[in-house]
Amino acid sequence: MGFNVFNLFKKKLTEGDLIPEEESGFDPERFIAELKNKMNVKREVKLQLNANDKDSCNIAHHDETSSLIEVGTLGYDFSNLTEHQLVKIKNTLYHEMVHVREREQLPSVLTKELFNGKRTLALFGYKLLNDYTAYLEANEIYPESPEDMHSSPEKFLFVFYDHLTKGKLFIDKNNPYRSESDEWRFFDAFCDYCIGLIALYIVCGGINKDEFAYSKFNKAVEQLSSYYPGREGLTYDDYAKIGKEYIDTIIYDLSSSERRIFWDNTGIIYQ
Repeated sequence: MGFNVFNLFKKKLTEGDLIPEEESGFDPERFIAELKNKMNVKREVKLQLNANDKDSCNIAHHDETSSLIEVGTLGYDFSNLTEHQLVKIKNTLYHEMVHVREREQLPSVLTKELFNGKRTLALFGYKLLNDYTAYLEANEIYPESPEDMHSSPEKFLFVFYDHLTKGKLFIDKNNPYRSESDEWRFFDAFCDYCIGLIALYIVCGGINKDEFAYSKFNKAVEQLSSYYPGREGLTYDDYAKIGKEYIDTIIYDLSSSERRIFWDNTGIIYQ
């Protein structure tokens, strides 16, 4: 590529733009309200803190007019956070608010096309770019460290080139049938694997760049990054192209039979 992906994001917000800490501690609700204002988000945003979930358990749910952000805060005392915890929770909340902003800005027609209850290649591509955007922007202001990552490059080598290519996977090995619910579980798991690879790339500034075995991972994320600046103009077909390009790059040197098995195990309805 002819550019550095880490110079792509001309951030609209900086640490100095955001609210100062109160002496009494960090207030997640207040922080979300400030981000909502700074990001010019109009929809209702609710925050739910789950003290029984780890800080890796975070998600944003959306409907037509509102969003619910769920964040795991096990081990967090907001009146007495460590410096690492403070950066981590700010990164998490910022990340989820980027998801809210991007969902709000998605044209209604495209929203209906993507979220139509089907495991499409376009939905997969949208998820990839949406999480790339959230990880990139959150880590520009509140950078995570490699130690925060819950995956390793070696894990992705195993997942993509062993786990997903050695045969058709089933929820129950004794029942060689995949229901629609099973297919969605495989689809969601595959998305999580691919998004985890994106997170590792952004936080670490690349994945073992000097080792050829990981070159496909770097190329897949770098190709994805090229869509970031013009994401507001993307179409349904563009997202399908993004998804296919990402997978094709990862599996380009596998045998034809391994590629077929890989695609089958993604849960994606490939049309």
